Amino acid sequence: MSPTVDSERQFRALSLDLWFTVLYYAPERDDQWKEDRARLLGDSVRTRDGQRIDLNMVKRAIDSVHSRLRAEQREPITLDPKELIPLYTQMLSAQLTVPLAEFAWLFSSVGLQEHPPIANPEAVALVKALTERKIPVIVITNTARRGST
Repeated sequence: MSPTVDSERQFRALSLDLWFTVLYYAPERDDQWKEDRARLLGDSVRTRDGQRIDLNMVKRAIDSVHSRLRAEQREPITLDPKELIPLYTQMLSAQLTVPLAEFAWLFSSVGLQEHPPIANPEAVALVKALTERKIPVIVITNTARRGST
């Protein structure tokens, strides 16, 4: 049975959550993305005396910050990287080697090109069908990603 459109109903738009509805990571890609972010952070921070920080220590710091945020009812993926990165550096007792704004831009997109998310085929088909019917579709997200990403 195919869906019918109620001619009395006036749709103005359909709003879809971008992350986890339209796009998502396969579990193995999610791990790669986390690894990419940890590696980038590790490459871009130094201790107060200029030393590199072990990657495993960086991963533990990220996990610790995320656990603390979740305990505060805050989901890390929803935070602007400019707010999240200082929490990591504080946990590591480290400092960034590049300006925060520049690093936040890199951090928000690291790994996406190498390990792109999967487009939900059902959501893609729905968007195409609605577009063909001239129903505007608005895609929203609460993830801390650049608009161009």
